[in-house]
Amino acid sequence: TETLFEEVVYSLVADVVHGSRYIPEGDGDPESEADSDIGHLLRDESGDGIQGMQPDIFLRDRGTPVWIADAKWKESDSPARNDLYQVTSYQRKVGGDSVIFYPEQGGSLETVYGLSDDEHDTQEDSELRIVEVPLGGETYQEFEREAREKVREALQAQLPEL
Repeated sequence: TETLFEEVVYSLVADVVHGSRYIPEGDGDPESEADSDIGHLLRDESGDGIQGMQPDIFLRDRGTPVWIADAKWKESDSPARNDLYQVTSYQRKVGGDSVIFYPEQGGSLETVYGLSDDEHDTQEDSELRIVEVPLGGETYQEFEREAREKVREALQAQLPEL
């Protein structure tokens, strides 16, 4: 179910950015068997990268990763600490905004966090948005329309030129 949710969210993001300057990539791409990463978390003593960073979805602009998203198939009343750490580490690597997509849970998770440089910094450099993707609908077309619109809203909030 987690993999299916990742693939659905990836496809929705790809549909929303189709025809724009952004190129979608990531672990959630159902049509790619290649590993897509944004670099490495750490380097060893010889300078070789270790711990490749592979978000479910990221957007490239002219070859450079500029936006990150991860899809989590979980029910919770708040974002999991590990999810926040994972996505903010991706975000620090790229330097842009990010989203964690969860399945719809009545709006209880939806929020926007500011990512600052340290605990004393009050100016927020980028944001991490928590978005719930609608799963219902009377028909598949209704589900697809509602889910795509929710993803579009999140992307346009962070990438206004879309």
